[in-house]
Amino acid sequence: EIKVDPLRAVQQLSNNSYVPVFRGYVLGINSDNPEAGPLFRIPVTICNPIKYPLQRRKVVSDPYGFNTPTTESKEEKETDNPYLYKRVDSLVTGKISRVFHVVPSGASAARVNIKCI
Repeated sequence: EIKVDPLRAVQQLSNNSYVPVFRGYVLGINSDNPEAGPLFRIPVTICNPIKYPLQRRKVVSDPYGFNTPTTESKEEKETDNPYLYKRVDSLVTGKISRVFHVVPSGASAARVNIKCI
C-alpha cells in the first residue's frame, strides 16, 4: 500500500506560487542489492487545482483618514468578484502552460478571453 499526502506535497513544493502539477516516482529497490538500481517505478502525479471562491484581496485603508474620492476603473471593480481568475502568460512554442480549476458548485459555463499582443 502506498499513501501520498497531496496537501503536504503542495505546501512543501510550491514555494508560495501556483504550481499546477507535481510529478514523481515511487521506486522499488532490492535492499540486498541497491546498486542494481530500481526494480520498478510507479509514477505519481498530483494536480493542484485553483479553488473558488477565491480569497479576496485585502484593501489597505488610509491610516490618516484622507480618503479622497477616486473613480474606479472596470478592472478595479472586477477584483471584488471572488469567481474572477486572471492570468497573464507568455506562450512560446514547445512550452506547456497548465492551469486546473475546481468547477464552482452550480456553474454551467465559463468565459475565457485570450488576447494576442
